[in-house]
Amino acid sequence: MTNSEFELDEFDSGILGKPVAKARIHDFNVNLVEVDAFCEERNVAVIFLFIQHTRFAISGLFEHGFQYLTSKVKYTKDSQQSEASEIPSVDGIKLTGFDSKYFPQLLELVYVVGEKSRFYLDSNFTDKWRNAYREWAVNAIGGHAQKIILAISETDESVRGFIFLKQDKKRKSVSIDLIAVRPDSQGRGIGTVLLAAAEDWAISEGMQTLEVVTEPENIHSQRIYQSRGFKISDHTLVYSKSYGK
Repeated sequence: MTNSEFELDEFDSGILGKPVAKARIHDFNVNLVEVDAFCEERNVAVIFLFIQHTRFAISGLFEHGFQYLTSKVKYTKDSQQSEASEIPSVDGIKLTGFDSKYFPQLLELVYVVGEKSRFYLDSNFTDKWRNAYREWAVNAIGGHAQKIILAISETDESVRGFIFLKQDKKRKSVSIDLIAVRPDSQGRGIGTVLLAAAEDWAISEGMQTLEVVTEPENIHSQRIYQSRGFKISDHTLVYSKSYGK
């Protein structure tokens, strides 16, 4: 399994209650029979393949029992080329850190994002994807995310958007784990404000790059990223296979 990373995923396995594996494929020298052998040896119930399709395509996936789930586009920005500046504002919206009183609303918006995820799209997780996103949110709030910024309505204290940021000090990079704006508040510039706040924090932390992943069909978000100097750095196809265990 040359230039590929195979692993059992503790989080996914915990959600499904069975062993779940992930494989990140970096070239086309992948023997799908070996993938099956890896899964059989470890009693894997489901495996997810993440394939960098801009470089190559692997033939025989469908014939070998894999199903296509979704694709992801990664955008990257060199924060060293930016300088800290005043964060733009939106009328009636304030930015604040996390407070437990906002958790129920935040979770509902997390679920909206989850409806575009591989968990939602994979039949093995049909009745479990909400559990996955709730646990993800709890873990992020508990410390997995180094920075959480909420966009709050000054009128009714409702959550209109959020951004979760995770720092990799070794790579000097900040990843946007999740960013969302409530559907009825989109188009007001809230996403742009959250992104600007994330960039400002990354610069203040001395980070060199900022990364975010989105769906190819999310044209609105991609336009925002591009307008702020982000460039496409990767495009990944996501497949899964169930072993009926």
